[in-house]
Amino acid sequence: ALRRLDLWLLRVCPSGYHVRNRAGFDVGTRNDPGPDLAVVAGTDQDYLKANPRSAALIVEVADSSLAKDTTEKAELYATAGVPDYWVLDLENRKLIVFRDPVPLPTGLGATAYRTRTEHGPADAVLPLHAPTATVRVADLLP
Repeated sequence: ALRRLDLWLLRVCPSGYHVRNRAGFDVGTRNDPGPDLAVVAGTDQDYLKANPRSAALIVEVADSSLAKDTTEKAELYATAGVPDYWVLDLENRKLIVFRDPVPLPTGLGATAYRTRTEHGPADAVLPLHAPTATVRVADLLP
């Protein structure tokens, strides 16, 4: 599944962006998550000394990590301002798409995604950073 996603993202990645595969992503915490895939601005040479702090899209492939990917990591990526976060749920054969990060009420010090949609194998999705790049969820699943 990770390889299918990686190959698809490499094909549809617009100019000025590149795909990072299991590389660091700086969300400003001591234990920054290492997303499975991240589409970030620039080239790989731009991140030789520091991990990116923003991304157009982050994707996690979830098998045993579904709970963490849809809660803890979703909050971290929303707080980092990632506009498009996908979790490919292998067990339930669906793609969960999080969009529109917004701050939670004052005092909580966190951000969450306003929208969460679930897409089955027959559904098609479009990444925000490449709106003409449709992919069927079935094509991403093993």
